[in-house]
Amino acid sequence: MEYKLKAGDRVVVHTCLEAKNPKYFGKILDVETDQFEKMGQEVVMLKGDSCETYVRFLQKVDDPRIDAFEKIVENDFGNFPCILIEVSCDTTCRECILNELMEPKEVLSIEKWTWETENKDWWENPSVETREEAIERAKKEGLKKFVIGQCEKHVLPSVDADSILENMSDTLDDEVSEAGERWYGDISLEDTQLLENMLNETLIKWADQTKNHPSSYTVIGIEEIQVERTKDE
Repeated sequence: MEYKLKAGDRVVVHTCLEAKNPKYFGKILDVETDQFEKMGQEVVMLKGDSCETYVRFLQKVDDPRIDAFEKIVENDFGNFPCILIEVSCDTTCRECILNELMEPKEVLSIEKWTWETENKDWWENPSVETREEAIERAKKEGLKKFVIGQCEKHVLPSVDADSILENMSDTLDDEVSEAGERWYGDISLEDTQLLENMLNETLIKWADQTKNHPSSYTVIGIEEIQVERTKDE
């Protein structure tokens, strides 16, 4: 018998464009309602979302480390280092553990390395191909102590079709009272998802054609490098 999702289950989003949305990517999400049928489709409500999500795009996740972590948080033992992933974290960080569980290193968009004099909010140096090259570039600048890290590329945020339709509905209401509300109310969840998929596909094609993908990145896996001094220094 096929398992049906229940309120309190934890899931990840997969095999749809929304899975690449920073809101969902690499995160374990809480199911807020039991699985139910709407317009012939099995759906659930996810915590924090305003519309239903198709069950076929969700995978239930079970891992005892999540429960153990949340018991620590509930007992309020205070902040502690998150040691489950390579990126150190000095605060109690549920997302760190969840990302480590569900975001294998090979799926991250990590292609380059960079360096800085110290860890700060904005890294200004260019990216290079390897860790060794980043270290050499820093040394050539005369740095004896510096930090290096991997560049995790940012991806385009997904288009939220429901928000677009709501805005269009408001515009119609401004022209004719309740016209937009009635129009919006007749749009099925399936049609909204279809529109969202089409818009996101178009967005990606546009970014590919015009080369307007984000060039920014987050520096992760930061490590401090100390260059040994020679006897002449």
